[in-house]
Amino acid sequence: MPVHETFSRLPGQWERQTHQYSCGENYRIGKVIVGSAFYKSGPRDEPAKYALCINLPGIKSPEQLYTNIEDAKARLERVVATWFRWINERPTAAP
Repeated sequence: MPVHETFSRLPGQWERQTHQYSCGENYRIGKVIVGSAFYKSGPRDEPAKYALCINLPGIKSPEQLYTNIEDAKARLERVVATWFRWINERPTAAP
């Protein structure tokens, strides 16, 4: 069974970060946090204030900022779906 089909049955869930100075949400698949969307402090006149952190091997966290957390969360969900599709398409070495 392809890997991405296995994980497509385990829907990701968003949960609020509970750290003292955190303002964001973690994206969890099963027991693993695969990324987070959070408020990133910056200049007051900057309209884009939300950033992403991706915790998957082979993918860098984008430096792009988003104007609201919903846009950041949608981007993270697309990245995770692409990552699972990507690992299923990669050829594996023969043992």
